[in-house]
Amino acid sequence: MASATPARVVRYGVSEHARARENIQSHGLRASSSLANRDNARVNLPLLGAHSVQPRSAATAVALEERFTLIEAAEACISFRRPLAC
Repeated sequence: MASATPARVVRYGVSEHARARENIQSHGLRASSSLANRDNARVNLPLLGAHSVQPRSAATAVALEERFTLIEAAEACISFRRPLAC
């Protein structure tokens, strides 16, 4: 897919080639993930569930592309609160 577009492609997820990648660690009923950038800087974050890996790594990849630091991106991920449904 990336070769089919002239646009800049930003990869994210669990791949080692991702701009922002996560490594999930399970601790019984609790889990955490290690969020890293291309320079292998790492930040450990609590993980609410495997479903939160893709959106969080996507948001982090965009933040890194926009020149935010990994720490700033991680702080935004931690402070995010989903709006209440109406």
